[in-house]
Amino acid sequence: MNQSKFQFSNPNLTNLSFQINDDFESENFESIKIDGSTKVFRSQDHTAIVEFTLRIGEIGLSSPFYVEATMKANFKWNEEIEENTLKKMLQVNAPSLIIGYMRPVIANITNMSEYPAFNLPFLNMQQNEAVFEEM
Repeated sequence: MNQSKFQFSNPNLTNLSFQINDDFESENFESIKIDGSTKVFRSQDHTAIVEFTLRIGEIGLSSPFYVEATMKANFKWNEEIEENTLKKMLQVNAPSLIIGYMRPVIANITNMSEYPAFNLPFLNMQQNEAVFEEM
């Protein structure tokens, strides 16, 4: 098996905020909202920093808790990768990979609360929009 021409290194947590909603009313609870945003800081030397921010729940009565976490990782690629393919990899694949590193963080922080561990489900990132900036 060969290594991919698209690689990453150094995923790290840059922000974590967790808040229990004391006013949460479980009879109003239907499902928990999950939202995210991606920023891509791209360089001319076939590298980029991809930053993904995940938001789970809301502050208020409708959600038991609110979590906001941001992780970033360094990505590099072979110059043979076409621009359209590369953009899709940075917009879809990179945040998907970062989410895998966020999953245990979210489970651990929620498990430390009065609520059971929240296991982040698989997310379809195909419609994910990213903000691209040059470094």
